[in-house]
Amino acid sequence: MSTLEEIFRFENLYYENYHNPKNRIRPDSPEILLMKYICEGRHEEAVQLFEEKQQFGDIPSVVDAPNGRFTGLDGIRKFAQTWISTAQADGASIIPMVQTQSGGRSATEMLMCFEYPHAGKIVRFPVLVVGDLRGGGKLDEVRIYYFYKWVPGISPYRHRMFRPSFEKQMEPAAMTGALRAYSEALATMRSVDELPRIMDTMTDDVVYGGYRPETISGIIRGKEAVEKKYRSFVNMPQIIRFESVIDDGLTAVCEWVGVPNPNYVPEEGKIPLLQSGVGIYVRDLESGLIKEVRIIDNARFQDTIDWETADILY
Repeated sequence: MSTLEEIFRFENLYYENYHNPKNRIRPDSPEILLMKYICEGRHEEAVQLFEEKQQFGDIPSVVDAPNGRFTGLDGIRKFAQTWISTAQADGASIIPMVQTQSGGRSATEMLMCFEYPHAGKIVRFPVLVVGDLRGGGKLDEVRIYYFYKWVPGISPYRHRMFRPSFEKQMEPAAMTGALRAYSEALATMRSVDELPRIMDTMTDDVVYGGYRPETISGIIRGKEAVEKKYRSFVNMPQIIRFESVIDDGLTAVCEWVGVPNPNYVPEEGKIPLLQSGVGIYVRDLESGLIKEVRIIDNARFQDTIDWETADILY
């Protein structure tokens, strides 16, 4: 978990690497309105974007964020009222950056700007907000992703937000082209000898990262550097199972849960971690290859989890 003193020293270069004024963003999209209302203290307007229950399934509306899972209107109201105070901030604003919409979902990458006037600081970091849409400009469910160290007191444990139908890789036919080849290669990778299968799906000038502080995991460029990053994915305790794919033909936002890797060789004294996260993949329009990869999870920090307080949902 982070302290404000640590957070104030962090640097992030998401904006410098991914800002594109040509990006088309609908400012009236409800997941953007939700975060805008919360930052402006318009809590009841935020709550009014939901109904008590989702449209189908007789289940409550939900906001799932790194600081907790909030169900029903009372829970969502608590989420809205405590968003700024959880960060120990005095104010906040957002800068929408990239929006991807398809299949009844809208996902917006945005910069969250928390204000700390007493320290003369504004902490700016990227957040992904995914909304499951319903009629009338409302939401059934929202899932919020960011690297846990950007907010003080957040645990690195992130429960699996989807209950997987099967504890195995998603059927590859759900995707096409480079994304299909990438997901298959990632799920079956057993040694560094298989890395070329993954790297063949990427452009030579691929850019990786952006959601973590530069001092923890900085943005890297080029196949050679990115291949070194993927070497660390060999012998991971989990296979990535995509549960939600929001793909507009250029950008694919793939929410995932971890399922047990049958080939994982446990390290002594370490607990295999199954978690939720998301991968964002941007295609090069000419080649169809992946030119940007942004992954949001808390991998490599499982040794710091307090398992006595971990909320294991699924």
